[in-house]
Amino acid sequence: MKMFAPKGKIFFWLVIAAVLTLSKDHQSLGDKYTSWQLLIVDITTLIVLGLIFWLCISNGKRTELKKKHRRELEDIIKIALRDNKPDEVIKILENNVDKLPDILETDGLDAVFSNKLIASMLKSRSYLHLELLANEKISKAIYQPLEKVKFIVRELLADKNSVLYHLVASTEGTDGSVEWHGLDIFYEGFFDNMELCQRLFITKAISDVVVEYIESGDYDNSYNNYDRLYSPNSSFHKRCQCPIFVGYKCVVFIVKNAIRQNVDSDDYYTESIGYIYRAVLKHSKYDTVVWEKCDDREYPTPYVVLMKEILSDIETLVKDVCRSSLRTESTIAKRLAQS
Repeated sequence: MKMFAPKGKIFFWLVIAAVLTLSKDHQSLGDKYTSWQLLIVDITTLIVLGLIFWLCISNGKRTELKKKHRRELEDIIKIALRDNKPDEVIKILENNVDKLPDILETDGLDAVFSNKLIASMLKSRSYLHLELLANEKISKAIYQPLEKVKFIVRELLADKNSVLYHLVASTEGTDGSVEWHGLDIFYEGFFDNMELCQRLFITKAISDVVVEYIESGDYDNSYNNYDRLYSPNSSFHKRCQCPIFVGYKCVVFIVKNAIRQNVDSDDYYTESIGYIYRAVLKHSKYDTVVWEKCDDREYPTPYVVLMKEILSDIETLVKDVCRSSLRTESTIAKRLAQS
């Protein structure tokens, strides 16, 4: 990583030593020399300090990327991922996010959007890849951008401490256990940005991943049995730790924002709500023993909770459409009706 490493560290410390020496001499020479001679010492000290400042600035600029660094950047990313040391790469990419669309080409994009680097950056709470995908030039140049968004969503839903879980928990009024900074920034930047949601097909990506969870069948046994903690009447709100519920509510956030902003487009995949509902319905099973013995007949199983939540949200969204300036024959209205 020589391209970005500070050069001249030895010289830097020699300059520090010189400043300390000059300061000491200034004190000891106060009684021996005239004021103009001491002034020369002061000026010399200021020059040295200015040189130090210049060195710090020039070293900091070495993390700035240019097109000639394209090949070196690709090599750095590959080496960092191979050695499991992505921190320096993350710093470089974040400092040059505005330049990357003009610098990266096919090989560079493959390196930057490698699943390993995406996972590392998400763990460090960096959403740089979403920012890059929002760039039209990159979204057109990258291979299968929707699959990259899906991978990001999978990683976020797999991490119960990710921003998506805190976002949903905060809207449900249950996020008092952990303080999370940047929720508003994330929400406004990605869920309230309709242009970005359209370009990246974020609702489709999220709904596809949610349906993957359902179709896996891993939840069929537990979600067809009574779970008091999953009920909305429970103070624990277990559903806010459920990837299916959290992913679904994120889709609702985006559709709600689209209606609020009077944006009507099929690109939001409003039918994703119905897509998730049908998947839940398919895997929901009626068990007489479970339903008769449960304490809460209104919410006997988690799958029933999910279906009721979806139907309630569809009703709310339809009312939002009626109150908005969107026409009843708008795309969003039609898709909600189909759901």
